[in-house]
Amino acid sequence: MAVLRGLAELERAAHLGHGQACNDLAADLRHGRYGPRNRRLSRLWLHRAVRHHDPLASLAYGEVLWARGHYVQAVGYWRLAAGAGRVEARLKLALAEEHGCGLPKNEDAAVAVYADHVDHPLAKRFLGLHCAKRSTDPRPRTSMAWLGKAARGGELAAYSDMGDIAWTSLGEIAKALRCYRRGHAKGDVRSTVRLAEYSLKPPRPSERDPKAAAGLLAEAVGQGSARAMYVLAVVRKCGDGLEQDEVEAFRLCRAAVLRGEEEARRMLAAFYERGVGGLVSKWRAAVLRRNAATPDR
Repeated sequence: MAVLRGLAELERAAHLGHGQACNDLAADLRHGRYGPRNRRLSRLWLHRAVRHHDPLASLAYGEVLWARGHYVQAVGYWRLAAGAGRVEARLKLALAEEHGCGLPKNEDAAVAVYADHVDHPLAKRFLGLHCAKRSTDPRPRTSMAWLGKAARGGELAAYSDMGDIAWTSLGEIAKALRCYRRGHAKGDVRSTVRLAEYSLKPPRPSERDPKAAAGLLAEAVGQGSARAMYVLAVVRKCGDGLEQDEVEAFRLCRAAVLRGEEEARRMLAAFYERGVGGLVSKWRAAVLRRNAATPDR
């Protein structure tokens, strides 16, 4: 009863226009705390919270736009949150500046911002990523050290970052898998997807486990991962570890595209050309192929 009473009070406050209540209700609907997840309704309440000038909502809405490749719009919302004093928003603006997405590229200025907020776990993560991906003299070991500090500070995405660097830059597959498993246990959805992808395409064919991969992908899809939706669509299309179902693959692929997964665009275009899902649409296919690699900068 206490939970229901709390939910009712939260909904009442949100309907009265309290920005923090709108944001909290959006988070509850996104994570399914009081019932089934409802991402569409969650986005509605998140947008309403933004209109009521809630800085956390501006930060979260910017992240949604960034994930979909709408960098200019994301920067606009992060500026609102940064103006309200959110350090995470200032760091994300620096990230946009480092990569030239939505802002003029200026790596030195971005690194200076990271250094100014080095006590924040997100700043440690961004410093770690910068060390690994710098155009001259990349330093993967230094990167791993920074990312380890970020992970210990509660920045869960740092686990999958460490796994990626251990795999691609250091060639230490066992270490990468340890990072992914630790991240999966902590709740990092990207680590979950990485483990699924490893189970589908391991270096040794004897380690391949498509059924385990399908379970991990279903778990990540439940958490809203666009990448997991795309990979599960591929699995469903091929019938690899699950029953073949092109209609379900079409549904997952379309959801992945709507959430900004670039690789899913060509697959969805092919579905539209063939009429999978009950709709033949040559012009939709053409638009998807044309926009496959042209994000909004």
